[in-house]
Amino acid sequence: MIKHTSANDPARTVIAVRVENARVFDLRDADSPDHAGSSLDDAASDWQEQLRENTRPRSWAVRDAIEQTGAHGLIDPSRKSPGLWHLVLFRWNTPGAPTVTVVDE
Repeated sequence: MIKHTSANDPARTVIAVRVENARVFDLRDADSPDHAGSSLDDAASDWQEQLRENTRPRSWAVRDAIEQTGAHGLIDPSRKSPGLWHLVLFRWNTPGAPTVTVVDE
């Protein structure tokens, strides 16, 4: 999140969620982008820089290709902190999509 924050953003809050019935494409597997017809370099490319250059980001094409496989989302490895990752869902809590609920702790 370092790259996506600014000084005047509100404080971050961590919440636990349960994700059910999700088909997820795992980009932590170095071979997985090949299965979607793209590359890990494309997935990790700097989308903000490409937008500044008025170019459609290559990572957006990776997302499109992954969605075409029938996946509901992807696991994206951290570029700044190896070993960490985050889940990206393309849609949720709609018919045919995964269910996401907040877990009471």
